[in-house]
Amino acid sequence: MFEPIATASSQHNIKNDVSKAKTAFQVISKTGEAIARGAEDFIEHALENDSDNPRFANSKLVKQIGCGIKGGAALIKGGLEIALSVEEMNEGEITDVQLGIGITDRVLAGIASVSHNFAFGSCNYAELDPAAGHLL
Repeated sequence: MFEPIATASSQHNIKNDVSKAKTAFQVISKTGEAIARGAEDFIEHALENDSDNPRFANSKLVKQIGCGIKGGAALIKGGLEIALSVEEMNEGEITDVQLGIGITDRVLAGIASVSHNFAFGSCNYAELDPAAGHLL
């Protein structure tokens, strides 16, 4: 009478849906970054970092909004990656240790992004260059 909620075909669809959602939030994150970069460039080049200019405060706000969009979307994307990893662990594709490492990686990346924002007052645009061991 009742069918199981999760069948093999629905599991595949769940993974596919999560993958599509991750891609969508990646696009939203990049859009937020573009907004923040555009505002930062406007402040630097058009306003020449003149804090007395009446558009300076609005431009700083737009930059903060862009950083917020980027950070929020990246956080949701990280959560989706963790959810997908949990699903893979349940199916035996990865181990609990690999899941723990993945979760730790996402949490540390979030902490690094927030720390950079507080320390430098801007989005963390650069990715870590593993070969060089520093931000690009």
